Amino acid sequence: MSSDCLDDYHAAPPSPLLALVGMPHLHGALQAAAAAAEPKPRVLSFASDGAYVEAQPVPSGEAANLVLKPGWLHKHTHCIAGAAALLASWDDSTSATGVAAQIGAIRNASGRSRLLLVLVQASGEASPAPPSEERIAALRRACDLEPRSLLVVSADGPPPSLDAASLARGVKVLLEAAAAYYRDEARRARPPKATAPQLAARHHTKRAVFAELSHEPVLAQRHWQLAAEQLRELVRLAAGSGAEADVASSVPLHEVKRVAELAVRRICAHGMTAPQGAAAASRHAEVFDVFRRHVRLFQPLAQQPPPVDARGAAAAGHVHSGWMGKQHRWFAKLLEESDAPAVAAAAAGGGSAAEGSAHFAEPGFYYQAAASCALQRRRFAEVLSGLDAAAAGAAAAEAAP
Repeated sequence: MSSDCLDDYHAAPPSPLLALVGMPHLHGALQAAAAAAEPKPRVLSFASDGAYVEAQPVPSGEAANLVLKPGWLHKHTHCIAGAAALLASWDDSTSATGVAAQIGAIRNASGRSRLLLVLVQASGEASPAPPSEERIAALRRACDLEPRSLLVVSADGPPPSLDAASLARGVKVLLEAAAAYYRDEARRARPPKATAPQLAARHHTKRAVFAELSHEPVLAQRHWQLAAEQLRELVRLAAGSGAEADVASSVPLHEVKRVAELAVRRICAHGMTAPQGAAAASRHAEVFDVFRRHVRLFQPLAQQPPPVDARGAAAAGHVHSGWMGKQHRWFAKLLEESDAPAVAAAAAGGGSAAEGSAHFAEPGFYYQAAASCALQRRRFAEVLSGLDAAAAGAAAAEAAP
């Protein structure tokens, strides 16, 4: 899937990203231990610090007329690890200079990612004597690491394998470091000085993503809601006139739709995870309200002004119908995965007098709406085909002697 697409963010719960560098024969056990952790992280594996450096994305500047830079979400969920651990063998022959050089290369490539050094010592060896402890302290200073960022673990062998206690400790420290990194990144995403809604929406979107990656769902939900509010304001300004309308209209409509879909899907997904009871019904009702407002806002927005020719209008309608159908489909799937009785009560307003509204909680209602969008898209495709055929006929007539 393209890194510009946001769909894969919804395929699984947002997960912190970890990186393991060096001693790849130990990565499988660490990845298995990470899979059993909560939150369950994504884990990248690199055989050496050189492979890690080559995999890091090239920094690029912000785009003022976009809400979220293409590839930003993919970069922070699949490329830039919140915490990276260098695994290095620890014995009498370990070179502090060599390990420090590897740490330096990883630090230069990963920017602000949290770094850990994991020294793997054969379990058959005696515990480090004071001179060895001095070597460890000297190595930590050479690598410019805090005490909690250096671990010494035991490995059975041959072939070397980490014991259960070392695996659990390593994964725990990595997850804590990654959570600290995402919280720091959220604090670095300061509110914009300008009042442009697209900049405010960008700020809250980034804060929401970092809150989800640090496993803070309540904070993430608040920022998703603020991002959605700013996008609605952006649409309102674009429909007006004056300088503010000119600035708002400079943001491509497809970009507003792209990020609005992301924010609304996260709001709805979070709302549907409410526990049973009155609170659940209230939050489910809010989910329906959020989705209806989302659909009502964008339903008439097939294209940005100024008006275009017939072919441009048909092409815009074709794309817009497909996008609207997609909105109904993902909401229908969300309902299918949710608790049907509570959702039905929320859609009906929680009372028997509104039982006629319960069909709004049926996934089939939204699948039917998606089918209507598909039919509309087909009609636009037929219009485009007719216009192309007419243009081809006119060109042939002009070319005839």
